Amino acid sequence: MTGQELLQLYAAGRKDFIRIQLEPGTNLSGANLNNANLCDANLAEVDFTGANLQGANLQNTDLSFSKLIKVNFRRVRRLG
Repeated sequence: MTGQELLQLYAAGRKDFIRIQLEPGTNLSGANLNNANLCDANLAEVDFTGANLQGANLQNTDLSFSKLIKVNFRRVRRLG
């Protein structure tokens, strides 16, 4: 899945993105993924600068080497 596809699906009302894989270098800076279910996703090396992940489920999500500058992690579920 591409970052653009993820954002389009989210805008259409989808919140379940379990086990998705995004290519390293994907730019999701400023994205609104409020309450998205990203559990078990591979989001390594993704740019989330300024993104809103409030209430997202990040259980077992790989965020290795991702840019997480000024990301809203309020009420994130089970980061790690």
